[in-house]
Amino acid sequence: MWVRKGIISIIDLSHDYYLVAFTHEDDKNAALADGPWFIYDHYLTVKEWSPDFHPESDAIVNVAAWIRISGLPVEYYDPKVLHVIGDLVGRTVKVDKNTLQRERGKYARICVEVNISKPLLAMFSIKDSSYKIAYEGLHLLCLTCGKFGHYKEGCAVKIKEKDVGADQSGKGNNSGALVGGHVQNGNTIEEGPWHVV
Repeated sequence: MWVRKGIISIIDLSHDYYLVAFTHEDDKNAALADGPWFIYDHYLTVKEWSPDFHPESDAIVNVAAWIRISGLPVEYYDPKVLHVIGDLVGRTVKVDKNTLQRERGKYARICVEVNISKPLLAMFSIKDSSYKIAYEGLHLLCLTCGKFGHYKEGCAVKIKEKDVGADQSGKGNNSGALVGGHVQNGNTIEEGPWHVV
């Protein structure tokens, strides 16, 4: 998919990093700009090579990801408005062509660069209406705390809440407030407002 005008060579650098050498500048520019790219429904992070790159110590912090916003009124399907909405979530990279042409009204789709070292935004409000954000392909997004890198079953916030909720006799106490989850009718809901598509 990246070979259009020249040829490429791929070198395995270890730790799931690969160096891709392009013989044509247009192919390299397209690989950097036309993403985000997927491999089996998982994002492929592409960035410019830099000298003294060490794969074992590099950490990916910013990822370009597609988000979906359901129920957004069609009058907000304007490029400027959608860029502002995308900038609430992260840094807007681009807006889906079908969204811009208003060919799909079920949800607006925006590509944003998000910082995965922090909890991701779950929803936002415009004119007293709230809209939920669904993240495409971020499979390791915890639905309890909103952080990327673990599932809800291994969430440190959830584990801490269980420890705090337990009383001296070791029985759970469901009457308190939770940091990441919700309490409804005295029962703990293990998921927060985050969604993955």
